[in-house]
Amino acid sequence: MLEGNLIYSLVSLAIGIVMMGLGLYVFSRNPYSRISSTFIIAMSMGAIAAVMDFFILNSPDEATALIFGRLAFFAVTCMFGAILYLSAYLPDEGGIGWFVDNTVIYSI
Repeated sequence: MLEGNLIYSLVSLAIGIVMMGLGLYVFSRNPYSRISSTFIIAMSMGAIAAVMDFFILNSPDEATALIFGRLAFFAVTCMFGAILYLSAYLPDEGGIGWFVDNTVIYSI
């Protein structure tokens, strides 16, 4: 492995560590809030995706890289689902968002 590639792959690993730290910080501020719980899930999925990116860049063959790529794709999809859920808490004209009272839409 070239050491230049290792440096670039360590950047994605550092981003994953920062995302996990940010999620833990927000969760430690208010562990009983649904928003904090959802945010730590979103940041955990982002951290998993960043770690999978590190493994993709350092994988020995293409079959292993494909497995890590599929796991990264799954983690990113879950992360954006959690971000969509967080966006439902943004207030609209009548106060809190409509999706908060109608959470059935997230089960679809």
